[in-house]
Amino acid sequence: MKPLPSPKPPDPSLVRRIQYEAAAPLTREAFLAYVSAPWADGEREENRAHIEWFLRRYPTPSARLAYNRRRIRELADRPAYLRPPPPLRLPETPVVDLDAPPEERDR
Repeated sequence: MKPLPSPKPPDPSLVRRIQYEAAAPLTREAFLAYVSAPWADGEREENRAHIEWFLRRYPTPSARLAYNRRRIRELADRPAYLRPPPPLRLPETPVVDLDAPPEERDR
C-alpha cells in the first residue's frame, strides 16, 4: 500500500480568520442558543457510546491523564501547520468610564 501524500498547509488567512472567530467571546444569547439546541437524530446515543468506550479503554483517572499527556506529546511532534495554533489575542477594547465628565472620557 502506498503511503498517503503529505497534506498541504491550509491558507494562513483562513487559519487566522478561524482563530479569530474561535477566540471571540460568545454573547449570552448565542451561548444559550447553542447549548439549548436539540440533539440531532442519534447524536446523543453516539456521544454516549464514545464516552462509554473511552471509560472502558481508560478506566482510571491516572490512565486518562497518561493518555492525555501522551497525546499532547504526539501533537507537539507534528509539523507546525498540523499543530493546534497558539491562543489568539483579540484586539483590546477600550474601557470608557461613563461616570467621568465627557472631556475626560477620550483619554
